[in-house]
Amino acid sequence: MTINRTRFPHESSVSGSLETFLKNLGFTGHPFASLEAGKEEGEEWFYASFVEPPRFSEIVGDARFPRSMLVFAPRGCGKTALRVMLDYYCRRGYIPGGKVLSILHTDLSAIEEAERLNPQIPLSRFHAEMILRAGLAALCRQAKDEPALQNTLQDELKSDERAYLRWYVYEYGRNLSLSQMRLLRQLNLYPESQEGLGFLPKPKQEEGPTQIFSDLLEDKRLGSYVSLLGHFVDLVRRLGFQAVYILIDGVDELAETAADFSNAARLIKPLAANLKLLDLPGIAFRFFLPAEIRPYMEMSENVRRDRVLWYDLKWDTSHLLELLHKRLLVFSRYHIESLDQICVDALKGGRLESEMVEACGGSPRTLLRLGQETLNQQAVMMKDGNNWLISETAWQRAREMVLSPFCQR
Repeated sequence: MTINRTRFPHESSVSGSLETFLKNLGFTGHPFASLEAGKEEGEEWFYASFVEPPRFSEIVGDARFPRSMLVFAPRGCGKTALRVMLDYYCRRGYIPGGKVLSILHTDLSAIEEAERLNPQIPLSRFHAEMILRAGLAALCRQAKDEPALQNTLQDELKSDERAYLRWYVYEYGRNLSLSQMRLLRQLNLYPESQEGLGFLPKPKQEEGPTQIFSDLLEDKRLGSYVSLLGHFVDLVRRLGFQAVYILIDGVDELAETAADFSNAARLIKPLAANLKLLDLPGIAFRFFLPAEIRPYMEMSENVRRDRVLWYDLKWDTSHLLELLHKRLLVFSRYHIESLDQICVDALKGGRLESEMVEACGGSPRTLLRLGQETLNQQAVMMKDGNNWLISETAWQRAREMVLSPFCQR
């Protein structure tokens, strides 16, 4: 995979000594500076340095046989990186079995607020409506990158399909960005008012598609959120997509759920246990959840183990080493493939890498933090421009800083 961007994270913000140190080692930026996949989304270097964990093909799935899955991982072990990469695979057409539209359901603040204000309120509808809003944004994003989809939306939609899509835009498109609204206007799909929805007159004696559209407009058939989401997925599949993946992430990133995993589980259960939604044709839900939520999901009889796949993300030594090597390769323009090339003799032979992998406790984020702090410490220790190689002292200082109880907290 080629790297299209030349600027890397922290390239212009690192201190002068660290920047000089990295350049002398042969790096174009700090290979371990970025630790959060959510902030790396869209960066080509992230996709180039991604390491597929064990059983990654099961997470990717097959568009012809979509099935929902709960992915559990401790914090810092890469669940968001998986979500980012799966979204990338969908957008690039890398999912086996056909095209997939990926919908990101990652902002659960509205769900949390609704549950907090009224604990008795059914959250399933809120989830479905938020997914529909995100679905329209996902469709716009895909159309922007895919001219053929724009042609389909503009020239090949039947009149009833166009009317239906315009209704969805009218009802759930209020959170679209200006560029997305502009694109829909260009495609004649953004209604400025109810009169611009394009519905045909009601048939007098028969109930067909146009009757359904008119009843929707008059708010007569909005009772079933399952049907609303199902109709939208069906419409997306008519546009040439084999399936729709809904990627749920960020359940523990709210102030109310960050330290209260029972509350986090309470937000997500109405969706994870809703078989009417999970069993909709052509749809697959991917829940990327912190491992601490797992016991609460297991205690719930409504979350069916026989209907939804469960996956525990765990990293072995070989995959963690591959993560180190890929970061080094990408940020050195493929000149440095191992820490052996940039450390003193006492740490060579794979010793430094082995000790880092062992110390990280199976956490990719901790591994990257160890690498980050090791390079930072060596940059501080530079004297007279001679200490360019990672020393034993730099590694021990980094280990103490990252793994101390205070830093762990």
